[in-house]
Amino acid sequence: MGFSWLAFFFGPLWALTYMLWKDFIIWFSTLLLIFLLSNFFSETLLFFFILSSFFWGFFAKDILIQNLIKKKFQPIRIVTASNEKNALLTFLSEK
Repeated sequence: MGFSWLAFFFGPLWALTYMLWKDFIIWFSTLLLIFLLSNFFSETLLFFFILSSFFWGFFAKDILIQNLIKKKFQPIRIVTASNEKNALLTFLSEK
């Protein structure tokens, strides 16, 4: 699905925006656990934030799609295009 820059920079907020409650709670619980177990070392937290940013960037769209599938959303059709604008134009012109 590609890299999501929005999810990379705003991972937990991105998850809340798309109502991915479970994923946010898992992230927050892990953050809290690392914070408590690391004896308040900032290097460990910084490493966690950097690692989680890459995780959100690479997997956010896949997590969102899996969440929509669990909610019984089904794609109407797949449109192939070079960018989002052309995909939307192709989709709307086929109606």
